[in-house]
Amino acid sequence: MKHDRSLALSDISKTIVRRFLQEKITKDKMQARTIHRKISCLRSFTKYCTRENLLMNDFMIGIETPKIDNKLPVYMTFPELQQLFRFLANDTGRFSKRNNVMFKLLATTFICILK
Repeated sequence: MKHDRSLALSDISKTIVRRFLQEKITKDKMQARTIHRKISCLRSFTKYCTRENLLMNDFMIGIETPKIDNKLPVYMTFPELQQLFRFLANDTGRFSKRNNVMFKLLATTFICILK
């Protein structure tokens, strides 16, 4: 990728990081959750660099993470669950026994937790 930015760690500043994130939001149409992960990764990186004395100042101080909507979980209906178990019972593939046991164990665990 060709760009006009310096690759030296000491040249990175808060302004450059903000421009980078803004570019990702506008040009690449990245979602808030992805931007949040990028910021978290950069924070971890700068903490490591300052701890190892590779950076004199943490350029991530003051960079805020975007708010993320909490998605509600999607549950299977009882007929969908029955259909899944019918499929697992009739499956003859290479991993059929493993899948059957795994899903039944998982379902049993959830039922025990809900009681």
